[in-house]
Amino acid sequence: MVLPDWSAPKSQPKVKFEKVSAKIDPSQLARPLDRLAAVIVDICVVLAPVYYLLSSPFRNWMTASFLMGSESDFIHTAAGMAGVAVGLIVAYQTFFHYFFRATLGKMLFDLHVIPMFEGQRLSCWDCFIRAWFWVGEILFLGLPMLAVFSNNKRRPMHDRICDTIVVSRISAGVNSPALWEQGLVRGFFGLALAFVMIFALLQLRGIADRLKQDSTLAALIEREGGACEVVNKNMTEGQEVKEHDRLNLAMTLYAAGLADRSCLEAEVEREIASQTPVGAVTYLAQAFVYADDAEVSNSYLDEVCAADKESVECHMSHVVSKWSDEDWEAVEESLKSAPQGSGYLEVWGVRHFMKQARYDKAMAFLNTLVNQKPLAEFSLVQRVKALYNSYQEKEAEAALLQAVTALSESEGLDLSAWVCAQQLQSGCQALEKTACRQVHAGEERTSEIDFEMENEALARVLALECKSEGQMDYLSFSEAVNNEDWRTFFLANLKSQKEDVKASAHLFSSLMLSPEASDLLKIEAARRWAQFADQKQLGDLFEQWRDMPSREAWVKTGNILVQRVSLLGHQELAQKIARYLVNTESLSPQALVAVAGMAPADPAMKTDRRPATDKTDKTDKKAGEEE
Repeated sequence: MVLPDWSAPKSQPKVKFEKVSAKIDPSQLARPLDRLAAVIVDICVVLAPVYYLLSSPFRNWMTASFLMGSESDFIHTAAGMAGVAVGLIVAYQTFFHYFFRATLGKMLFDLHVIPMFEGQRLSCWDCFIRAWFWVGEILFLGLPMLAVFSNNKRRPMHDRICDTIVVSRISAGVNSPALWEQGLVRGFFGLALAFVMIFALLQLRGIADRLKQDSTLAALIEREGGACEVVNKNMTEGQEVKEHDRLNLAMTLYAAGLADRSCLEAEVEREIASQTPVGAVTYLAQAFVYADDAEVSNSYLDEVCAADKESVECHMSHVVSKWSDEDWEAVEESLKSAPQGSGYLEVWGVRHFMKQARYDKAMAFLNTLVNQKPLAEFSLVQRVKALYNSYQEKEAEAALLQAVTALSESEGLDLSAWVCAQQLQSGCQALEKTACRQVHAGEERTSEIDFEMENEALARVLALECKSEGQMDYLSFSEAVNNEDWRTFFLANLKSQKEDVKASAHLFSSLMLSPEASDLLKIEAARRWAQFADQKQLGDLFEQWRDMPSREAWVKTGNILVQRVSLLGHQELAQKIARYLVNTESLSPQALVAVAGMAPADPAMKTDRRPATDKTDKTDKKAGEEE
């Protein structure tokens, strides 16, 4: 089916392909309009339905990745769909051109692809290469195909490369391109090239203008968005900035949780742009930037100690490596032997000893950060917690008063709520103390409890319990809250309120085992479970306590157990728990008083009061044998 041409003769004899030679009669050439129509049929009629079926899984994956916000999955899926499209076109053209010399669209318009020279057969390789170049021309918006209006044989690039030509079975009366056709196409290509060149020149001129506005490349990087904003904020105005000063500050703020990894990355890029010599701190910062890729991160850590094995950066790299391995003894050895004054190493020291419930050691590192103004918020919060956990409640309240005036309103309220929750666990008289009054002030502004704010939520729940005098509506809370751990907490209290102690113990136990629950909530669950537990349940609680992953929760729960078990008169279990706490210097004054009021069943409880660091492994071995 050839579209009629007004210039063609009325009689159109068939063409025999066997006699085709390099000197092809112009009347055999395929009309450009027929070739375009054949392409439309092939793409829209033949291949589109097939592609729709083959790409259906990719469309589902693309929708899922879009809804989940996964940019990488979305890009990979789009690339897969493009690959299916290209593969389908190449396979289709290769198969039909090799076996039939024409695609279905070409057959419909009586077009065939034949070798340019007599005696040649169209090989499969030629068909395959021709298909790939055809796809390539499509990617360039089909512009190279305009050669059908300029080439003497009306052959685009894919025909010329594979020595092929497209002809019509019925003479279409098509001549070689006229001069005006060739001139029009070549003029169009010239205009396109000129447009690309003008666009490139404008871009280069824009870059040059931006560079002229800054005296150095470093000044360009420091402009808005070029450097870490929190570092800019904490740099002392007029201070002489030495080599790596900004990066050291970024490392310190990152360690304290006041900056993220993008801040480190920005400062590293700034140093590279300003041609600052690469130092150990640069490699250390890069290790944190690529923390998600263990192989890359470790390769940077290996470079830190190359220049100086006694440098603070080298010791810090050991701390990071051993921290990830949970080798706490090696971490402490590196912290102890490292030079002081970097800022970020001291912050890591505070974090480590707070994590290990070694609050005296944490306080020692906090004292070295007194003059570090950028770390004021971090130091104030950690000092209050360290003092309170060291059973220095009066000093902790004084530090809290200082902290709430310096911290932001939300941070001050969260710290006050943490202290209030701790105090309310000891009794409702804490409602009149400073921390709880701060929480009450926040409570007046809103009656709703935000259970995402763990400290404030527990403080307000405990306060409500004190005010309700045991008549709190736990059922309503369990139905209203969305957080699963809090729902379990309220249901456990509801069962306890109804004196179903077995169900309540089971729920409190599951809450203590929840990986998502906060330490504060787990400690409160253990405290409530211990209040009604019988001897068997106390044994179960003891086993769960020994396996608690959080050191802070382990220490506090252990002291709660000692006091409760001592009150119930379970001498052996009380002293067993106390031995664990004594060996780690974690026995609270209140728990010590409770144990001291019982007759000592174990001489070690009466006589061995040495610090845990001075004891041998014999005590631990003995405890293990008794268990």
